[in-house]
Amino acid sequence: MLVIPSLEGDYMSSVGKVCGSLRELIIESNRAIGILENIVSPLTLEEKTKLEPLKEELSKISIRIKDINFEKNLMIAINEYEKGDYLCAWLIAGRVIVYILQCIPGKDINEKVVFLEEKGIITRDEKDVVNFIIKTDKETRDIASHTISTF
Repeated sequence: MLVIPSLEGDYMSSVGKVCGSLRELIIESNRAIGILENIVSPLTLEEKTKLEPLKEELSKISIRIKDINFEKNLMIAINEYEKGDYLCAWLIAGRVIVYILQCIPGKDINEKVVFLEEKGIITRDEKDVVNFIIKTDKETRDIASHTISTF
């Protein structure tokens, strides 16, 4: 328990005790702020319900993918997102995005897009898909490497 002395008696001694107590109060306050900042705010039931189609789609895709880590990483990312730990969710999901993009042949994202077009996976007409792939690649790298303000 924090005790702040009164200013009775020797004034300088009392001021020193008050300053010491104030320092202790500041330290304890900062510790409490740190604890409170780590408390996450989980999603509402309605928000969680919106994730169900994503989970179903993940289950369908995972049947065709032999690597169990793909599904495992994305399920962990979804679970962390549901708990309100958005940075953790983003880092795990971002890892999957980077992994997928690394599996596509090409030196840079533009070569990867050309490869996907040549294989008939996407077409030039699907500008929104092409733009999404390029934007996702850039944002994943930027946030993971250059942005320190993401929490």
